[in-house]
Amino acid sequence: MITTPTVLILGAGASFPYNYPLGRSLLWKVVQACRTNAAIGRMINLTVQDGANLRDRFAEELLASGML
Repeated sequence: MITTPTVLILGAGASFPYNYPLGRSLLWKVVQACRTNAAIGRMINLTVQDGANLRDRFAEELLASGML
């Protein structure tokens, strides 16, 4: 049993068994969320004056990043 305060640092793959998206799948989910005005898109719209334009530009630049 650990009795002293301890921090565990895990890699991204540690969440895979719990069905969290990794890598390209995660990026694609962000792009889709921006395009469909899901929570991330609504959040951008609410926090920035020209949120819809920023949201669309972010999704397009993420797609063009070569990471997908």
